[in-house]
Amino acid sequence: MNLTLKVWRQTGPLSKGSIKTYSADNIPAEASFLEMLDIVNGRIIQINCQSYMEYPALRSPFPRPPVWPGGSLNGLNPKSKFLAFIKTTLTLAALGFIFVVAGATRAADKPADEKGLEAEQSAVLARGELQLSAAAHPKGVQLVIRDEKSLAELLDTEDGQKAVAQAAAALGVKTVNFEQEMLIAVSAGPVRGPLLRLDVSRLPVAKDQMRVEWAITRMMEHAAAPLRHPVRLVLVKTFSGEVVFLPPSESRR
Repeated sequence: MNLTLKVWRQTGPLSKGSIKTYSADNIPAEASFLEMLDIVNGRIIQINCQSYMEYPALRSPFPRPPVWPGGSLNGLNPKSKFLAFIKTTLTLAALGFIFVVAGATRAADKPADEKGLEAEQSAVLARGELQLSAAAHPKGVQLVIRDEKSLAELLDTEDGQKAVAQAAAALGVKTVNFEQEMLIAVSAGPVRGPLLRLDVSRLPVAKDQMRVEWAITRMMEHAAAPLRHPVRLVLVKTFSGEVVFLPPSESRR
């Protein structure tokens, strides 16, 4: 490409300036604007002319080594290099401020509960699985268990300590402290055949509400297989607000 450049030149901030014309011949088509300036600057230096690139406003805000033969920043005097450094620093600071403001704007545009859900997730302390009585529990369960009595009822026993020990063994913990912890139990109901996966995927918290997101993945049921009722237990810190169970996502393999 052959270009003609109109460039403002002045030797200093208080000096009188003027527009000068430069020819930029044989510029590679794939060169960017800044790379083109580097090429022209290199040619001017080679013919012992004062580089118009001394004027900071015409230089790239990101000083870099030359890309094309003849392009060079070594001809800049110390003052120009210092000005380039200042300009680069200010440019990066401005870009950082723009990104921060844009992020804050996107967050402000979200609904209140979405901001809360994004900000906090209830940590899962342990996971485990138990088998319920298919006869006693013919339907799926979605329960928040806050005490020994509720756990004993789920496991069809009158012994609360035995129920706690059974749940703790399934969870792989020493015990369940209902003063500081609670259990979330979900199941898909009785099934025939192996259940490949039953799990709580997320526990987003928004203000005074916790949502239970869970998923079911199972293999094809077999009529001759025994009837089973697996229940997934999740141990979390006690949450005093409302707990809402969302419909499970279900798939088969």
